[in-house]
Amino acid sequence: MARAAGAGAAWALPFGYALSLNVVENGRRTGAVAFYEATGWRYTHTSIADWTGPDGAQVRLRHYSAE
Repeated sequence: MARAAGAGAAWALPFGYALSLNVVENGRRTGAVAFYEATGWRYTHTSIADWTGPDGAQVRLRHYSAE
């Protein structure tokens, strides 16, 4: 999985594409957060999603960009 994430970023850079992704924040460090931070994605900010969770609650998103 890490190799695929790195390959995607390596492909995008010469074309000038900025890769970004969002991870749902649930108040604890998830496997997804650990994976993306360990594979070079840079955390940029947190925002509130324009959609809600199944229970109607607001959803916080962690935003990342590829280095």
